Amino acid sequence: MKQEELEQKIFRKFVRHYPAKLKISSMRSSNPPKPDIEIDCQNGKTIAFEISEIVDQGMSRRLQSRLNIANLCRKYYKDLPSSGKRDFTSKYGNSLIYIVFQNNAPTSKRQKSIPYIFNYLLSLCPIEKENVPKEQNLKKIVRKIRISNGDFIGPCFDTDSVGFLACPLLNRIQDKFDKAYKTQYPCELLLYYDLQPEIVSKFKLDDTCEYAQKNIHKSVFKRLWIYSLHNDKILARIKRY
Repeated sequence: MKQEELEQKIFRKFVRHYPAKLKISSMRSSNPPKPDIEIDCQNGKTIAFEISEIVDQGMSRRLQSRLNIANLCRKYYKDLPSSGKRDFTSKYGNSLIYIVFQNNAPTSKRQKSIPYIFNYLLSLCPIEKENVPKEQNLKKIVRKIRISNGDFIGPCFDTDSVGFLACPLLNRIQDKFDKAYKTQYPCELLLYYDLQPEIVSKFKLDDTCEYAQKNIHKSVFKRLWIYSLHNDKILARIKRY
């Protein structure tokens, strides 16, 4: 989905909580330095909205790495020679193979370990639900491999994406407050949680809202919204006095 389509999809869901009646059919996307969306109100006025997701970029990178490695595993399996593919399918055709890497293993080494993981899995006899590689070089990269059997059309591959999950809410607000936007209309800021759960505590949310209230007058925004997309809930609303 294109960024413009994503923003409009999020806005359509958020708009049900907006106090004024807006004409959804008038919604139009804009490019920087303009805010993301302009929309007309039923009273004839127009409002601009800048829209941004609250997400830990480190988590995004870890999730992307997780998807990339799973895709590389699928590709490696698909490209196996006929005999090797037949043997692997015979062992793991109805299995989910979950690879748990060592925390300090860089992405490049994780990717390069895939052929060794396949050789190790083919060598297992019998197959145990949880396996710890004994080969030293592989053991430095892979902590363990879990095998789950079920109604899988497999083999299926997945891996972990461990790491500390931070909440960048305050940083995102500061970043948006510092930017300049060109618009002739009143402008509001919509920050939303989607990929990342709302891990911010009430105490931290209150502190962040206090900062936003004290500093919103330095920005172009007339109002700030903090919105949970999954729960379809407004977590906070800050208005410039």
